[in-house]
Amino acid sequence: MIRNSQTSAPGPGTRSAQRWLLWGSLCISLIGCAPEEIKQYRVAKAADPPAVAMPAAATDEPLTYSVPAGWEKQPNSEMRSASFRTPDGGDMSVVKLPGTAGDLTGNVNRWRGQVGLPPADADTIQKSVSATTLDGAQGIALELYSPVGQPDKAMRVALVEKEGVTWFFKLAGTAKAVKAQAEAFKTFTASVKIKKGESFGTQAALPPMPPADSGAGSNMGGAGMPPIEPQKTDTRLTYKVPATWTEKEPGSIRIASFAVSQDNLVGDVSIVNLAGDGGGLLSNTNRWRQQLEMAPTDQEGLKNSVKDITVDGNKGYFLALYTGMQGQGMLVALIEQGGQTWFVKMTAPSELAQRQEQTFQTFVKSLQFHNKGAQT
Repeated sequence: MIRNSQTSAPGPGTRSAQRWLLWGSLCISLIGCAPEEIKQYRVAKAADPPAVAMPAAATDEPLTYSVPAGWEKQPNSEMRSASFRTPDGGDMSVVKLPGTAGDLTGNVNRWRGQVGLPPADADTIQKSVSATTLDGAQGIALELYSPVGQPDKAMRVALVEKEGVTWFFKLAGTAKAVKAQAEAFKTFTASVKIKKGESFGTQAALPPMPPADSGAGSNMGGAGMPPIEPQKTDTRLTYKVPATWTEKEPGSIRIASFAVSQDNLVGDVSIVNLAGDGGGLLSNTNRWRQQLEMAPTDQEGLKNSVKDITVDGNKGYFLALYTGMQGQGMLVALIEQGGQTWFVKMTAPSELAQRQEQTFQTFVKSLQFHNKGAQT
């Protein structure tokens, strides 16, 4: 089927009650994992001691805390500020990112995807989170469990912004492991003290950039950042929708939006346009890699992961990112057209993204750009 989409780009809506909930894109699924390379898998180990808190020595870390008994300290990494194994093979991580990091709706839907849940709308997500306090700062908390018939996965999450840094606390594992550690998780986060003046230092090199998949109601710049709006354009877009895709309401940020469904796997596709180069290929690629809990790359690495494409006579790029067949995947196309950049992005479980890769590329190649008043 062929659809036309007229682009007019109203500014994103904001809600004062969500100031600390809706943050601009940088975080990935909740960042809580060590940097992963493509197709890398994690294997849990089991333990089952009682959950009694004991002091921890964390003088070389940017925060102090008390470790519940039975939690085994793991080596920190480039992305993790603290890391533990919990009884029944749970994985507990603490990650920090510069500034306000992560749109709530986008992040929660990525986490939902990690446990096998379909995406939810902003109102549903707002009702699913609760307020929490960590080291005197207000944040949010939530828990997610896989649906019946899906692999047994669960997570408990808390995140908070303090002194210009966003902190992510995530416990992931089976439903049994996550439920059993509910009180220990609360005890741990309640004990956290962030060292005064702790900042992100030189690693905060990425410029503020809106998420290419933001939905209606997102503050693309994030709290404390100037709002960044889609490029206003007279260009009209036509495309052919694949049979396994269902077109959705685009919202105030997206030009077009689609749900992808195949064999009980669900993904999301968005089209967004931004002014100029939209932040640059390398910067955007590293943001997407962060969203998938992957280590950043450089210009040399970019050459090995990005494919040049041409769409309706316009220069573009395609890349596919995966974190193992049980993880998350992302397919992205960027097209430079008329002084603006168009972003087409699929986020989905890795298995679905890999199966949809050819369909995605065929969809991208079907895009046609038409000036206002031009024959279509």
